[in-house]
Amino acid sequence: TAVEPVPAMRAALERNCPTVQTVDGTAEQIPVPDASADAVIAAQSFHWFDGERALPEIHRVLRPGGLLGMIWNVRDEASDWSERLTEIFDRLAGEGAPRYRSGRWRETFRRSDLFGPLHHRLAYHVHHVTPEAFMDRVLSVSYVSAASDGEREGVRAEVHELLATDPDLRDRDEIVMPYRTDVFWTQRRTEGPDQAPATSV
Repeated sequence: TAVEPVPAMRAALERNCPTVQTVDGTAEQIPVPDASADAVIAAQSFHWFDGERALPEIHRVLRPGGLLGMIWNVRDEASDWSERLTEIFDRLAGEGAPRYRSGRWRETFRRSDLFGPLHHRLAYHVHHVTPEAFMDRVLSVSYVSAASDGEREGVRAEVHELLATDPDLRDRDEIVMPYRTDVFWTQRRTEGPDQAPATSV
């Protein structure tokens, strides 16, 4: 079951993943019954949630001992061009915008007793993309897609220049985009005096 508030995204899911049930909702208001899920997965998204409302709601829909998983794919910024892309995104995001790397999303877990400790695993992978797919990837970033038409065109122009001038990008039929994947998980605590505490995995 995919919980998605944007109608166009729900339509894309229904078109491309017909075996997935899609429902209109948010992390703060999940339209499924109490204790009906073994796991809740949030990919590239938990830092956007209102954690004070989302954690109790996720706790509600999970069965006792159920798991909350959070996944982020993060671009490796070791190269000059990747660092330049981050500068472009940061300029559009502005001050105070939700960001995974700020770590502020963790504060909700520190204040809550609904879940056990956070566990973490790290993996590395690369995307091999054409210059056209590279541009599509840049323009799909949330801060860019939500920007004004003029701002998006400015990003497009800067990235075109980057593709034409950076020694790791210019004259390439294929661009290697290195990423790391951060995976976090935590277990729903059980409730009530007659239930044993949940065991973390």
